[in-house]
Amino acid sequence: MKEEFDDIEKRIEESVVEKDNGEYSLTSFPTEMSCTQAFDELYACYSIGGQFRNLYRYGEMNNCKEKREKMKFCLFVKLNGEEEKKRQIAEFYKRDLAKKQSQHGSSENIWSRRKEPLPPKPFLEE
Repeated sequence: MKEEFDDIEKRIEESVVEKDNGEYSLTSFPTEMSCTQAFDELYACYSIGGQFRNLYRYGEMNNCKEKREKMKFCLFVKLNGEEEKKRQIAEFYKRDLAKKQSQHGSSENIWSRRKEPLPPKPFLEE
């Protein structure tokens, strides 16, 4: 079971590929996490409205596993030192992004990121 979990974790980490000058480096993820916000998200997920929304969109009730894991992570990460806490929170958001991209895909599968900014007023004739 542990080996299977490690394999899944490895695949998730590999799916977040470093892009254009380290776009997905840990510094590009938040280092702060609000346990109050995590609790509010969990509460909203379990509420009647949250369950109805999930039932309407996906045809099934939501077990709110991701929200529970976020809340539990938030409570336990507060026990660590400041630098370790920031690193772990950034890794949490990185894993979360990789998991979402592997399950649902990303707009980056269709659109490519603009490398140069648009010229000023590109649609107006001068």
